Amino acid sequence: MPRAVRRGVTAAVEYGVGRAGIAAVRALDRDVVGQGHHPRGAAGSVTGWVFAHRPSNRQRNAWAVSLLGTDPVTGLDGEVDSLLGYRSPMHGPRPQLRMTATRAEEFGLLAEQIRSWLALGIEPQAIGVTARSASLVREARQMLKADGIMTVPLSGRNNAQAVRAGTMHAMKGLEFQAVAVIGVEEGLVPEPAAITPEGEDAVTHAQDLQRERCVLFAACTRARDHLFVSGTGAPSRFLPPLAV
Repeated sequence: MPRAVRRGVTAAVEYGVGRAGIAAVRALDRDVVGQGHHPRGAAGSVTGWVFAHRPSNRQRNAWAVSLLGTDPVTGLDGEVDSLLGYRSPMHGPRPQLRMTATRAEEFGLLAEQIRSWLALGIEPQAIGVTARSASLVREARQMLKADGIMTVPLSGRNNAQAVRAGTMHAMKGLEFQAVAVIGVEEGLVPEPAAITPEGEDAVTHAQDLQRERCVLFAACTRARDHLFVSGTGAPSRFLPPLAV
């Protein structure tokens, strides 16, 4: 197994990502190895968190892993992997999931959630807001500004006391005490333009779906302590069935 992938798998074991987390790392091993020490794209989104070796809570890990699917995992050596006995040593709040009928209602819940985090003493800059599309991020920032909550983009070196906001891809390599992942719904997650039609190429279609799962997984694992996931209309097919 390539050294970079082996490091990622070791970190996944240590921090309770579990079997599906290893699957994600190994499914993207060629991308990671080809990118050296600076992984990008879907590979970077997953491995950026795994390689960070940051503590995280078991409740969030267990929920986030389910986003990656449940197919059996076979390593590059042809053997089926098992992580029985491995556990994350930390506990924390369970992720919150809210689906709404309208975008305005979802944004209202977002503002309410951010205010509740601020009331807990969490600094604004320790809160991240993310979505799959840049347009939805812009829309959310405008709404939050109108509601009296200031935000700044993830990009750049802004030290302002403000909530950070950006796309799921831009969240790679970052960590926040609390994260709100919005727009996790059919039509947005997975991103239709990123998926090859199954009738055109079934293998590529499956790979594209897994990459989109990894993007969502990486966004959700940016949260160290608190995770809030929301959407409008029908929930994304990636969300655990019993959670919606």
